[in-house]
Amino acid sequence: MQKNSQNNVKTIAACLQSPNSDVRKIGWAEAERIREHNSKIDRQIEAIGKLTETQIFSLTVDIENCIKRVQGRFYSLPANGKRAYRCIDYASPTGHSEADVGLIYAFMDNDTASYPAIFSRHVLKVIPHCREVVYKPTKPLLIKHDGYQKANIWIPPKKVERFTAPAQRPELHQEYLDRIIPSSQMCRLGDVEMSQQDYFDDWLARLVFEPNMLCNVAVLLRSIEQGTGKGILFDKAISRLIGASNYQSCLLDDILHRFAGDKKLKVLINIEEVRSHSMDKANHLKQMMTQKTQIVEYKNVQSFNVEVCYAFLLSSNFETPINIELGDRRYFVPDMITHKENKEESADFFGGTWLDWIENGDGLAELHAWFATRQLEPWKFVTAPYTEAKMDITSKETSQALKQEGMVTWLANNEDLCFQLQSLMDKWKCSQNDDAAALKAAGFRHKENGFKINGKRKNVWIHEDNHKVREKVLWAQDGNIFEG
Repeated sequence: MQKNSQNNVKTIAACLQSPNSDVRKIGWAEAERIREHNSKIDRQIEAIGKLTETQIFSLTVDIENCIKRVQGRFYSLPANGKRAYRCIDYASPTGHSEADVGLIYAFMDNDTASYPAIFSRHVLKVIPHCREVVYKPTKPLLIKHDGYQKANIWIPPKKVERFTAPAQRPELHQEYLDRIIPSSQMCRLGDVEMSQQDYFDDWLARLVFEPNMLCNVAVLLRSIEQGTGKGILFDKAISRLIGASNYQSCLLDDILHRFAGDKKLKVLINIEEVRSHSMDKANHLKQMMTQKTQIVEYKNVQSFNVEVCYAFLLSSNFETPINIELGDRRYFVPDMITHKENKEESADFFGGTWLDWIENGDGLAELHAWFATRQLEPWKFVTAPYTEAKMDITSKETSQALKQEGMVTWLANNEDLCFQLQSLMDKWKCSQNDDAAALKAAGFRHKENGFKINGKRKNVWIHEDNHKVREKVLWAQDGNIFEG
C-alpha cells in the first residue's frame, strides 16, 4: 500500500513537472483531491525533487495518450454561462452531436485503450473549452486564433488507397461522363473554350482536393427520364472522397430554412428534386451561393457566425426547374440527360458495372488519382461557364408579372370551370402562390376536399359565378372531375 502511495505521489510530481499544460492540469487536480485528507502531500511532492525528462515521460506517457484520445472526440462550447459538451462521431453523417458527462465516461469505458485512475478522475479538466465553432477543411480539430480556442467541426475523409496517376480518364468514369454530358459539348469561360466534361471534372476535383478554394458555381443536372444516373456519382463516390459528414443531400426547402445552418457546414450540398419557380427562393439560393458566412445554432448552445465553403449541386426531372435569369453567372448547366439506350440498360450500367467498380473494385482510388491530375486554377470557379443549354432555359423565361398576366387571361377564356392547382403548376411552371393568385384574379375560389377524383377527395378551384350549377353537374356525374 505504501509503495502504491509513493508511486502515486511520484506520478503527481511528474505531471506537475510536465511541459504539457493538460498533463499539469491532471497533476494539480489530483494533488488538490489528496490535499483534502492528506496535508503532507505537498511535502511529499517536494521531496521527490526534480525529475529527469525520461522519468517524466515514463510516468506521464499513458496520461498524454489518454488526453489525445479524449480530445480527439470531445470539446465544449459556451451555453448560458455553462459549458455544453459536444461529441465528434466519425461514423455519423452529421459528424458532431450533443454530448454529456455520461457519454464521455461511456466512451472511456468502451474504448480499447486503458485509462489510468488519475486521468479518469479528472478527465473533465482537459476537455477543450472552445469559444465557438469553425469549418476549416484540411485544418486540425482545435484551432487557436486571436488567443481563443475554436472547434473545427470539419472531419477528414477516410484515406483512399494510393493509385498510379492515370494519363487519361478511368474507362468507367469516361463512360459515366458520356452518359450525362456528351463529349462533343463545349462551354466558354471568358475567352477560354473547354470541354464541358473537363470543366465538370475540375469542379469535382476542387471538392476533393481544394474545398477551401472560392466557388460561386453551382452545377445543375436535369433529366426528364428517371434512372439516368445524375445522382449516383455523388451519393456513392464523391461523398466518400470528401467524407460523409461533409456531404449533405436534401430538398430545396430544407436548405433554405433559417435554422438549417448546420446543414450548410459542408463541402458539397446536393439539392435533389428541384422544382420551384418562386423568384424569392431562386434569389435566396443565389445569395447563398456567394454568401461566405452562415449563422449556426445548436441545441442549448449560443449561435455562431461561421465561414462556409460549400458548393451546390442541383438535380431535377424538369427542363426548367428553377428561375435562372439571363446573364446568370452562377449556374453551370449541361444538356438534358437521357438514357443511352433505355431505362433497363442504364440500370445495368449504373447499379451494376459502375457501382461494382466503386464498391468492390478500384473505382474510388482511380477517381481520386484522376482528380489529383486536374489543374485547379481559382478563376474557373468564380463565374460559371456559358453553355447553350443554360441559354435555352434562361431565354424561355419571362418575368413573373407577364407570366401571371398570361395565366389570368388563359383561365378567363378557358371553358373549364374547375381546376386542380397542380395541373396549372405543371402547365405554367410557376409557384403554388403565383398559380393561386392567378386563379383568384380570374374569379375562382378554393374548395378544400370538395370533390372526388378517381375515388379520392381533392382540393379544387371552382369559378365563383358558376360553382353552384357546376357542383350539381359534377355530383350528377358520380363525383368525377374532368380537368382541362
